[in-house]
Formats: sequence, C-alpha cells, structure tokens
Amino acid sequence: MSGGYDPNQNPYQQPQGNQPPPGYGQAPQGYGQQPQGYGQTPQGYGQQPYAPQPGYPPQYAQPYGMQAPPVPEGIPPLVLWGFILSLLCCPLIGVILCAVGLPEAKRRNNGVGLAYAGIIIGIVWIVLSVLMQIVNAGASASRF
Repeated sequence: MSGGYDPNQNPYQQPQGNQPPPGYGQAPQGYGQQPQGYGQTPQGYGQQPYAPQPGYPPQYAQPYGMQAPPVPEGIPPLVLWGFILSLLCCPLIGVILCAVGLPEAKRRNNGVGLAYAGIIIGIVWIVLSVLMQIVNAGASASRF
C-alpha cells in the first residue's frame, strides 16, 4: 500500500532513522492534477440570474449600504411669512403665500406642516370674518 494504513505495523512505533512515519510525505493520488473542466467558465456565468420584473426600474447595487437621508435646507421664507400673515393680520395673503411656498417646502423636506397650518389657519380666519360680516349686516338691517 502506498500512503495508507498498514494493519501489520504498530502505529505508535517510533520511525527508524530519518524516515518519516508511514503515510507522511507522500501526496495522495490525483493531488496536484487539475480537475476536469478546471479553467473553463461555468455555464451561465456573467448572465443575470433573474430577469427584471416588468413595470419596475432596474435595481442597482448599493456599494456602501443605504444612503443618508437628505439634510433639511430650512423653512422656505414664503411659508414662514405666509404663516405669520395668516395667523396675525392678513389671512388671504398668508394663504396665498403658503400655497405658493408649499412645493418648495416639499422639495426641501422642511416646513410642509407649517405651510399646511398657514393655509388652514388663514382659511379659518377668512370664514370667520365672512360669518362676522354676515351677522353684522343682519344685525344692522334689523335695527331699522
């Protein structure tokens, strides 16, 4: 036997001289030979494993993980002034300014809630002022 176990030898016996123990120093059969098909490209290598789904954009790899969320750029001045005006003195101008500044607030991802609040508060003030005018007109008409 070459390189295998010999049942007639004592495996615990020290080797004689400079000889390595049996089974050492000999390469097993087929060692150092290339397996069949080595160096050839596997079939299907380089092709996408899955076809892209219809209706969805192609997926691209994220090399370093997820992207950081966008940094808010601040509240747009139109929204800020529109909110102040609709809250304090000029609700119609405030509603207009908030409505014009809303797309910019959405793009910046900051001030969207303030724009909606300015629009709602301005509309409430306008409705209340119209109701007060109607009530005052009815009260003054009943005096005569």
